This record gives sequence, C-alpha cells and structure tokens, in this order.
Amino acid sequence: MDLANKLLELRKKKGLSQEEVADALSVSRQTISKWETGASTPDFDKIQPLCELYEISTNELLNVSYEVKRDKKDNLAIKRKKTVLLIISIFLYINSVVPFFFTELGLNEIIALSLFFFIIGVATCLIVYRAAVYGEEKEKTIIKKVNNDTHAKKVYKAIEGVLGAVTLILFLGISFLTGAWYITWIIWLIYALCLAIVRLVFVLFDKEVGDDDEEN
Repeated sequence: MDLANKLLELRKKKGLSQEEVADALSVSRQTISKWETGASTPDFDKIQPLCELYEISTNELLNVSYEVKRDKKDNLAIKRKKTVLLIISIFLYINSVVPFFFTELGLNEIIALSLFFFIIGVATCLIVYRAAVYGEEKEKTIIKKVNNDTHAKKVYKAIEGVLGAVTLILFLGISFLTGAWYITWIIWLIYALCLAIVRLVFVLFDKEVGDDDEEN
C-alpha cells in the first residue's frame, strides 16, 4: 500500500471527512484530496500532526515507501519470469515442426512425430505452469484503488482462467483437426492480446474509481 492509499484508509478508519482533516491540519480540503490521490505528498511539518490525528507512529506512516519499492521490485521480477516462460513457450511452438524437416534427411517419421508432440507437450506444460504459479499473484497496479478489491480480483482471475482454457481448447482442437501446428501457435498470441485488453479495461476502471474517491 502506498502513502496515498494509506492516508485514505486511515481517514476512513477514523470516520473523518476530508474537510475535518483539513481543518485539523490547517490546510485546504484540496490538499487532503491531493495527498490521498498521490498528486502530492504531505510536507515534513505535517507528518507529526497526521500521525497524532490518526494515532499512529511516524514509522507506521512512512514505512509505506519501503513497502511500495519492495512490491514494485517483486512485481517486476514476477513479470520478467512470466515473460520468459511465455517467450520459451512460443519459441517451442514455432520450432515444434523442425523434426519433420529432418525426415528428408532420413529421420524416421514416427520419431519426428514423437519429437513434435514432446515439444508441444513441454510448451503447453510451461503455459499451464505459468498460469498456475503466477496467476494467483496480486496485480496491485490493476485494481489497487477499487473499493470492492476482492471482488475485482476474483473477476479478473476468472476472466484470465476462462481465456486460458478456451485458448488451450481451440489450439489443440484446431491443430489436431487441421494438422497445421506450424501456424496454430498464433492462437496464443491472440490470447496474450485479449488478456492485455482485459487488463487495460481494469486499468481504465481503476482510474475512474480513483477519480470518484477524490471527490469524496
């Protein structure tokens, strides 16, 4: 949780309005609103009065900056791992047809087909592993300001799960029916694009909610 959200949470926990906090600190209501939306941060001489008003220590209030940095670092590491797994999976899907080229050089067709299915299997397992392990990680940048945070995360995870399942079914079904494994891997790119669109929708919704909070 960043400082802005921390201040918003503390005020609501105390049952105070922005006007009441502003009067207690001798600042304008707009200043409180900016603090709670991250547009600005409290001046140093306002830190202690804030802590006294909300009955917390300065460490409790200011340690959020460390938590934010740690969360950003953790999220960045997770995104890198997810990206690497996706890249490896796509690479394997693209190169799954390579064994068939060696049949012209004398490679047994059964062996080539076995290698093909093995590569496809590894790539699919990586996709499933990526969804299972990292699908449960919190994506705070998407829904951190949404009031019904738990509901929003459940909706997002449900959409992600359905998209992943439908994509896998389409990929395997179309590939087996047509035998065009060398091109059906594009379905996973479409899946990634659809997921990015869903995330964008959540980000836009997050912004709208954040704007509503500023008015309260």
